[in-house]
Amino acid sequence: MKAFTWFIFRRILLFFLIFFIMKNALAEDTSDTLRVYHLGEVVVTAERSPTSLTSSLKEVNYQTIHQRQIQTIAEAVQITPGGYISIGSRNEMMVQLRGIEQRQIAVLLDGVPIYVPFDGLVDLGQMPVDAVKKITVTQGNASVLYGPNSLGGSINIVTRLPSQR
Repeated sequence: MKAFTWFIFRRILLFFLIFFIMKNALAEDTSDTLRVYHLGEVVVTAERSPTSLTSSLKEVNYQTIHQRQIQTIAEAVQITPGGYISIGSRNEMMVQLRGIEQRQIAVLLDGVPIYVPFDGLVDLGQMPVDAVKKITVTQGNASVLYGPNSLGGSINIVTRLPSQR
């Protein structure tokens, strides 16, 4: 019995020894068949296409606001083509551009987005126009220019400097 276990032990040892020796023979050759090309300095230039934006841009300036005696920013947006005001359940003025609700319209104050984090709306009826220099209304897809939540367009409120009042 002792001779039989010694025989099996030698066979197993021989098997593992051959396996570990052959493992190195099966390893991949380290020579690389890919050619490496060294390029000099690469300069990539592009030109801006001369096409205009696909969205329409309307501007309500300080003179128009005071000539029409506009009291709020919502009323100023309403005089632009496609601008519409509806009254919400909390008696807030909700602006629509081309039928798209205010949640898909970016409202910016001097280029900085403003909204209520709870529902993403801004009551433009509460914002007076006394300090406004101009209001730029972009209708259509403005998400490239003004970030997310501007599928319907954007309303950019530009304020006057204190010396301009």
